[in-house]
Parts: sequence; structure tokens; C-alpha cells
Amino acid sequence: MKQIFFIVFFLILTFSVFGQRDNDYRLGIEYFKSKEFEKALFYFEKLANQNPNTTVYFDYYIRCLKELEDYSTAEKEIKKRIRKTKDDYNYYIELGAVYRL
Repeated sequence: MKQIFFIVFFLILTFSVFGQRDNDYRLGIEYFKSKEFEKALFYFEKLANQNPNTTVYFDYYIRCLKELEDYSTAEKEIKKRIRKTKDDYNYYIELGAVYRL
């Protein structure tokens, strides 16, 4: 009986975490589409930090920073990613784009 309770509790907890992430992503996209980049930045920064292996969240996070003209933060965040994933050359290209702006 305890095992069944534990399994059910674990499944509920897992689905609530994934549901929150999807909700944050939807809100971030809505704010991004409506050009409310400060609000979108909040959600994408949170998602990018919680899911460091998911590049979609990080890409939107950097796009928000560029739209807000916060180039120093964008540069710092991209350099952090480069240190973590040295083989992904897309981050070098993104860093060059930030330098160009």
C-alpha cells in the first residue's frame, strides 16, 4: 500500500513540474510575441537556468536581452555557455552577433 501511494505521489509531482515548465514557456512566448521583452525575459531566464541542456529557452533568453539592448548580460551569459559546451559553435556565432550589435 505504501508503494502505491509513493508511486502516485511521485507521478503527481512529476506532472506538476512539467506542467509548470510548459506554462512558463507559453507565457514567455506570449510576452515575446507581444514585444513585452522584460516580462518574457523573466520566464526564459528561469527556464534556461532550470534546463541548461535545452537550447530553445536559452535562445529566447538571449533574444530578449538583445531586444532590451542589454548586450553586456547577453555577452556574459553566452560566454558561460561556451565554457560549459566548448564543442557547440553556435554559441560563438551568437557571441559574434552580440558584438556586432
